Amino acid sequence: MLFSLVVELLDGAPAHRIFWPVELGSMLLFLATMTRRGRQWGRVTLTALVANTVVFRLPGMVGNPGDRQPLAVAFDWMSLGAMVAAVVLIFLPAANRHLRATRDQQRLVSPRVRKALLATHIASAVGWLGVISVMATMAIAAAGADDLGYLRSAYTMMLLVDETFLGPAHQLALLTGVALAAGTPWGLWRRRWVATKLVLMLGIMLVGSAVLQDLALRAHELVEAGRPVAEIRGEAGLPLALLTPLGPAVGLIATLLSVYKPGGPTRYGRRRGAERRRPRQAGAPGAGEPQPARHDPRGHTRGSRIG
Repeated sequence: MLFSLVVELLDGAPAHRIFWPVELGSMLLFLATMTRRGRQWGRVTLTALVANTVVFRLPGMVGNPGDRQPLAVAFDWMSLGAMVAAVVLIFLPAANRHLRATRDQQRLVSPRVRKALLATHIASAVGWLGVISVMATMAIAAAGADDLGYLRSAYTMMLLVDETFLGPAHQLALLTGVALAAGTPWGLWRRRWVATKLVLMLGIMLVGSAVLQDLALRAHELVEAGRPVAEIRGEAGLPLALLTPLGPAVGLIATLLSVYKPGGPTRYGRRRGAERRRPRQAGAPGAGEPQPARHDPRGHTRGSRIG
């Protein structure tokens, strides 16, 4: 998608659009390198990144290409096809054998990479929480305003912040969280607090893309068309003011989950834990064999319990 960005920049597109493609390209390169080195967490995170990109980019590419350059749209389709093909390739039998051969040694993130991921996760999550809180404040203030000039400024700024910072920060926070979960003993679905946090972040991302962004665009269109303030408020302004505070609320819940880690293991986590303990117990020296009796100084004969 960097190629489509170059085409659009040459055609006069705003320079702030560079953040998202540069972030996406950097993450793809890093995760592809980790997967090639046999890191299972890299494959999991790369799959999540491609799935996230397909879900959020495909509807716009299919339903509303707008006035974009045909060459830029073609580059987008080629990039999306290449990412999907890459995910298919890393799940082929040869790739599975390669990952299986290094899984025991490379299952977890190295301490240095973990620190880098954790720092990026915290910074992007704090940035996303700040951005969504500012957008919620602007939406609430605009819903109570009566001046068209104020509404134009508020909704224009909301769209600018959304396109420049909100999407990249949310995606970076989500995917670094996936990498930290998949590459540490916590696991992605083994603990209730991790699974709940992931579902919450995916949910607010879907709501933001499918509902909030459309409401902000609609409000901006109504303002630019010079529609009455009451119409703007009723059709887009008030729903936007009621829904945008969901973002800061979800961010606060995710923070509390990360700090307190409630809930214990999931059913999948308990099953995986039992499966991992069983081979160790079966392979222990003398496991399953009766132990020789030992004589207690007090005159009692003791033998070790079996099972």
